[in-house]
Amino acid sequence: MKYLKSELNETRNFKNLLVEYVPYPLGFSLKHNLSHTQTLLYAIISHYSKFEYGAFTGSIRTLQVMLNASRSAVETNLKVLIDRKFIDKKDVNGRAYYKDNVSEKPSKRALYVAYPLSFAVKFNLSHTQTLLYAIIAHYSRSKYKAYTGSLNTLQDYLNCSRGNVNNNLITLIKRGFILKYKDESANVTFVDGLSHKPGKTEKELEINALWVSEHSLTREKTGRSARKKGLTVLSSTTPQNERLGAHFANERPHDPKQREKLIEHFNNYKVDDE
Repeated sequence: MKYLKSELNETRNFKNLLVEYVPYPLGFSLKHNLSHTQTLLYAIISHYSKFEYGAFTGSIRTLQVMLNASRSAVETNLKVLIDRKFIDKKDVNGRAYYKDNVSEKPSKRALYVAYPLSFAVKFNLSHTQTLLYAIIAHYSRSKYKAYTGSLNTLQDYLNCSRGNVNNNLITLIKRGFILKYKDESANVTFVDGLSHKPGKTEKELEINALWVSEHSLTREKTGRSARKKGLTVLSSTTPQNERLGAHFANERPHDPKQREKLIEHFNNYKVDDE
């Protein structure tokens, strides 16, 4: 059966998706002149290349679910990654295997955010919106409890236009996923609008979206902003498993065994030195 993009939530690929998130490298797009879509696909394949089969063995439809994207978009961006030698494609018994082909790995100082694989389809977000939300949710768990950087920094993280970033941020604010604050000095910060407590997400989205519809996109904040130079760089002392694992609590499997496997995956996740 051929599914439209709008019907991906009805597929068994979505229903059977166990691994919840993959580490997305924030500086990778700009460094290698890749789109964030290509970087996200590479991150997924690189992540699965560390497991039992040494490759991503899922289908194109599974990648569609992870990105909430059309089949043609996935295939086009995979071809770019293959042509540029970021990944290898091999056919094994009629099945396509995609493997990480980058020999020079990011250092331990590289900054990652956890991209939630089923989030986009579940809440009907684009992968661009999901990635922006993941970045802001990531910084909302840091010392200053907010993303305090500029739109230019988000442009660099995604390697896309300022307009693209701004339009998708507005969508996230209107739908209640993130909150935008401005203090007396006109400094702007973005905060995760969700508590990630089981069963609370839909109600929180409704309340946040209602506030925006009755007031404005921006909430006033008393006092000076916490933004200072360098605050958008997470401390290198933060353990990798904490940076990747303590995220999207209401998206985690209810099966304790599945949860244990996820924790084990991220506890064992390592990035090679340069």
